Amino acid sequence: MNRCLHILLILVLILGCVSYISSPWQALAEDGTRAATVVVAASDSSPQSRAEADYICDGVDDQVEINTAIGELPTIGGKVLLMEGTFWRTEPIVINRSNFMIEGMGPATIIKSATEESLEKDIFTGDGSGHSGVWIKNLMVHGNWQEWGHSGAGDAFDITNLTFSRFTDLEIQQAPGNAFFSEFTRGSQRHGNVLENISEGHSGRGAFILQSLSNLHMRHIRIESGGGYGLYLKSVNYLCTLQDIMTHCHPGEHRGAQVRIQSCWGLDIRQLYIFHSSGPGLELTGSTYDNHIEAHIRWWGDANWESDMGTGPGVSIDGYNNVLDLQMQNGFENSDGIIFRDWEDRTSNNVINLDLDAKGKGLVFTTEHPEYFHGNIIQGTIRNVETPVESLPPDVFVELWNQDTNELLSFGNTSTGSAKHILLQMAVLLIVLLGAAPAVLIVRRWRRHSL
Repeated sequence: MNRCLHILLILVLILGCVSYISSPWQALAEDGTRAATVVVAASDSSPQSRAEADYICDGVDDQVEINTAIGELPTIGGKVLLMEGTFWRTEPIVINRSNFMIEGMGPATIIKSATEESLEKDIFTGDGSGHSGVWIKNLMVHGNWQEWGHSGAGDAFDITNLTFSRFTDLEIQQAPGNAFFSEFTRGSQRHGNVLENISEGHSGRGAFILQSLSNLHMRHIRIESGGGYGLYLKSVNYLCTLQDIMTHCHPGEHRGAQVRIQSCWGLDIRQLYIFHSSGPGLELTGSTYDNHIEAHIRWWGDANWESDMGTGPGVSIDGYNNVLDLQMQNGFENSDGIIFRDWEDRTSNNVINLDLDAKGKGLVFTTEHPEYFHGNIIQGTIRNVETPVESLPPDVFVELWNQDTNELLSFGNTSTGSAKHILLQMAVLLIVLLGAAPAVLIVRRWRRHSL
């Protein structure tokens, strides 16, 4: 008994030491300094918060105190704690180092643009150098562009030069430009960033414009009335997971796609909820391949925007070797389900599970190059669809259950339909058991050998 107790005590001591050494807030640097917490109070923070603060803002150019606090942290890292209140900024808060945290007190901590000129400048931005291990959490960012009646070029967060960083528990309102932005850089990727528990509303240009990223993880994101794209991914690839994303754009504010995925591969997207009207709900374009996407798309409109009510297609596809699980509901008159676009043999070998309620056409294939659509499989159910399939290419298999007439509709190359049906079921089973990436790779290899 005593021996077991001694072993247990030794293990506790070892684990405690490891935890102490590995903690970024407690570890010792080589020069003997400790990670620190620097407290910054707003001009309207409580007397107690002001009394405990290392820096007290005066409501004018408050980014100066915040940037000074960041610079005061030791080389090992640390935390800048922003107390409750409103921090009025005219210039960016600059991320010029690695391994530190900026933490607020929830929605009670507000960073807000103070002048019209500040709309052209990012709220959080890097210094042009690559940094990693940054964590910004638990606060509100308010771009305040509606105060002056126009948007600007400044983004709430420019994460172009950041890797392995986290942005969690944030509320973003009225970003002058985009809520989150990363610049496209050919041949260069930023790795391992996490965006989680973020709500966005009324950004001037777009919500999440993310380019040249890999190993990206996004969870629990709410997008409301972004001025441009709700979510735009370009050159985002390799072990990226997105889950529980909802984007909602008012009719008339944006006629492009609500979610656009361009030149991406290796995405696993689950629980993507899209409310859209005039543009496509989901658009796959460019060399977009080997992705698994589960999307729930709902058309909607408003009497104030009658010309835009539900006129856009649910999905527009220009990509290959993708597995799509699509549920589309509440289509208006002339609302088409899926448009397949022929572009350089890139709209081929997709596997689509479909549940469609639309009052226009179900599946539409552009006809200039029908040979580009080879190997697509579409299977599922339809309701209220005026025309199930338009301009079907020769090497596409479609099997749809019409719930209005209680009949099975089969189109396309039925001689290979049974084999493709088996492939479809295998792909779905592999997705459930193993995840999207192995299933997509197997489907791709099978198709290459079978053609």
